[in-house]
Amino acid sequence: MQPNPDQHACDGTGMVEVWLQKLVDGMQGTVKNTIKRAYRNVQEMALEDFIFGHPAQIALLGIQFQWTADTQVSYA
Repeated sequence: MQPNPDQHACDGTGMVEVWLQKLVDGMQGTVKNTIKRAYRNVQEMALEDFIFGHPAQIALLGIQFQWTADTQVSYA
């Protein structure tokens, strides 16, 4: 897995509530960006490459994206 270019250092000084919230916000942003990339990649990559190129939960979510898209096309 490639390093995430969106990662930023979390300064752990000052009030704990403030830096913990910054940490949570940063983690949520990283997960959102990872899912967005996976959504694009699942349509472009071979399934095996996609699965082994992403964390397990993200790969499962990407497969579910693809399954939903294929199911919607089959009903259209």
